[in-house]
Amino acid sequence: MEKNIGFKVTVEFDCTDMIDEKTFHDEFNCDPMAAYKFISDNFNDSPINFSEDDRIVKVELLGS
Repeated sequence: MEKNIGFKVTVEFDCTDMIDEKTFHDEFNCDPMAAYKFISDNFNDSPINFSEDDRIVKVELLGS
């Protein structure tokens, strides 16, 4: 009996014009993770919704 194989795909997204420099500095202390966490509603909103471009950078075989 054959079994299915799974992949882990890592994608990079280019998300431009996400936040103004003053807000980034004043409210998030220049922390991109904190700013993106806020913008994406605690990481609930997919980066694809903000992305102007994306690319696959890595494909790995998932363990069985």
